[in-house]
Amino acid sequence: MNEQEATPMMKCGHAANATHNGGPACVICAPAPAAYEVNEAPPSLVGRKSQCGYRPHGHSVKDSTPDLPFFEYRGEGSREATLICKCGYHKTAHDKGMARCKQFTPKGAQPFDKHYCGCMGWD
Repeated sequence: MNEQEATPMMKCGHAANATHNGGPACVICAPAPAAYEVNEAPPSLVGRKSQCGYRPHGHSVKDSTPDLPFFEYRGEGSREATLICKCGYHKTAHDKGMARCKQFTPKGAQPFDKHYCGCMGWD
């Protein structure tokens, strides 16, 4: 069994971190439909690194794997790359005229994926 069979990647881009009605789910993105849908063609994580989202820039850098706590893929084709603007706002905010900038420009693939290392505690 490979790592992605042990912890499936969801269509929202996170590794499954919860269950819903007996199936894998993402508590971070729920109730969005993608939070309940397993990505049957998950991205390759070969050669990718992940860092803690609370202390970026070198803190807790590890090989990317869905088994990292609250893992999120942020490479090519990810939600972060395609739905977040360079200004930091989501595409929906641009569509509603509520963003910092006038034109949505996708952020693009990020050099690191994201996980939580426990640095802020677990409770």
